[in-house]
Amino acid sequence: MAEEGMVSLAEAPYFFLSYARMPPTNDIGAFRGEADKDVIEFYQDLCTAIRHLAVVKPGAQAGYLDRAMGTATQWEVAVQEALATCRTFVALYKPAYFESTWCGREWAAFERRQQLAREAGSIAYDAIIPVLWVDEASLPDPLPKAARPVQYEDAGQPDRYRTQGLWELRFGMYDHDYKRATIAIARTIVRIARSTQIPPCDISEFSQDANAFSAESE
Repeated sequence: MAEEGMVSLAEAPYFFLSYARMPPTNDIGAFRGEADKDVIEFYQDLCTAIRHLAVVKPGAQAGYLDRAMGTATQWEVAVQEALATCRTFVALYKPAYFESTWCGREWAAFERRQQLAREAGSIAYDAIIPVLWVDEASLPDPLPKAARPVQYEDAGQPDRYRTQGLWELRFGMYDHDYKRATIAIARTIVRIARSTQIPPCDISEFSQDANAFSAESE
């Protein structure tokens, strides 16, 4: 059940983009926005694709991207509400993702929402969508237990997607493959959003301490 004042599922963003933030360093720059510029641009491309493939109501967001997480010890209400209402959860896979406490909390929160839907008898298929930001050979082996059952293979992806990852497609000489991969991800988001329709939940269901990638979760 959604909290009073929370957006309805029909108005909710199609996806929550969960990603590991790049900490500011001397070789990248002092501003977080510069460090995560590639992720932000991918998010914008994905939102544009979804607006072509689905109906996004006037004034509504196609997706949700948090720019402040990791700077405070407490979750912002806006982030929790996005996790409680977004139609799908897109996880940007790279080694640092599975080391991030924040990403582990985001994953755990969305999975908790899925569990509540299943307990209520809703037809709630898995709406967690992995995206290979780097090549699959660079990922931890094995992946954390929570991620192992979730498939990241997609027949609509170009061959280079698995061997190089979306980040390298963006910065290499593979602009066509990057666009093709992004559209394929957008199609998957829209398809899963339509088939699952996971109901919103109260943000009180989310635990501040739950981390899907922690050793205790193994």
